Amino acid sequence: MRRSAVVPSIPDRRARSATRSAGGADSATRSGVVDKVASLLIALAGEKKALDLSEIAAHTGINKSTACRILKRLAAHRLVDQDSSSGRYRLGLALFELGRRVGDTVHLSEVARPVLESLARESGETAHFAVLDAHEGRVVHLARVESPHPVRAVPSQTGERYPFHCLSVGKAIAAFMPEAERRLLLSRKLDRYTPRTITRRGDLERELEKIRRLGYAVDNEEYYEGIRCVSVPVLGQADAVLGGLSLAGPASRMTLDRLEQLAALLGRAATGIANEISPPLAYNGLTTGRRHR
Repeated sequence: MRRSAVVPSIPDRRARSATRSAGGADSATRSGVVDKVASLLIALAGEKKALDLSEIAAHTGINKSTACRILKRLAAHRLVDQDSSSGRYRLGLALFELGRRVGDTVHLSEVARPVLESLARESGETAHFAVLDAHEGRVVHLARVESPHPVRAVPSQTGERYPFHCLSVGKAIAAFMPEAERRLLLSRKLDRYTPRTITRRGDLERELEKIRRLGYAVDNEEYYEGIRCVSVPVLGQADAVLGGLSLAGPASRMTLDRLEQLAALLGRAATGIANEISPPLAYNGLTTGRRHR
């Protein structure tokens, strides 16, 4: 017996149509707000002087009450700045900070690429340059060069995000972060991925102290079983952490005895990146058993 289709009643169809219309209206409203925010920021960026509300409304076609409401929210996030005496608006410092981060990230990736190629060729292992998103507690690989060996066994991908506490590059960066940022990072739950993953805060704090003493970090099969990694931070002015370099490969090749040698190779490479970004800067060198800085 063939089952007949159920045709919704007129009220049902009207209700569904109304729901779809409401959803579309919400979407359109959100798009409209985003368009207005973009228009306001572009208007402020196009003028060398600060603008008052009437000028902004004239530039954008947005009525003054709506523009004022949006600008107040943008000011709360430091995306625009309002002069307390004149009431005029200009772009805020948060936009400068965001733009600088994007520019630095792109530039660092470009600078790191030939360094990674040299590292992979000289070491025979997969080389990475990564940064740490402290807000999420995740490492992001910005650039990667594969090992020339047919057996690589390193499943990482550029752009992917990984838990900082079980990657050598995450630990290397965290060890040299400002103390306040590091405390916030360590307040996160430390999930277990292999039997070797460090999941206790006290143990990780001791590990980071060891990394500061030696100048390099090791992932001893802490994220993937059978994979070892070694990393160093890339340091800029005033020892600010710009990112980290790592070499990763099968544990059969990345023997514990070999890691110190690879760490020294990474240290020299980190110096090259720091010097390329700003000639007076330099990685402070890596000497096993002595403090890195």
